[in-house]
Amino acid sequence: MTASRAPLPRIETRPVSRPQNQRRAKPKPVSQAKLLHRLQLLQNLAVTSALLLTGCVFVLYAWTVYVQKRWNQQYSKLEYLKQLEGRLINATEALQHDRIQRAWEEGHFLRETPDRVIFLEAEPPRPPVVPPTATTPSAPQLPIAY
Repeated sequence: MTASRAPLPRIETRPVSRPQNQRRAKPKPVSQAKLLHRLQLLQNLAVTSALLLTGCVFVLYAWTVYVQKRWNQQYSKLEYLKQLEGRLINATEALQHDRIQRAWEEGHFLRETPDRVIFLEAEPPRPPVVPPTATTPSAPQLPIAY
């Protein structure tokens, strides 16, 4: 089915004549422009603050990740040093034990026998020391602070 388009009838328009003393009413663009300007400023501030806060969150997150990474590295280093300390203590004790064993075997140490014991007499107890009294009559009694 085909629809035919008939040309629309032409409507003639003529300009409306206005009286000379009648003027077109102007809208109040001043208050609307101020309101739009303030809304744009508010939007710009909101976008800027949102971007700044987002940047701060990313910086804080990156700092947290960095601190955790450093903490883990230092903690693993501490654990390694603790293990190394234990090994060094064991090695030191083993060396001392070996040195003592060799000294016993070579005869540098003598076993304790009654004929080798030296007895020392204790000194008589000393009389208690009495501290001298610190009284100076020539020193004037001044106040502690002014």
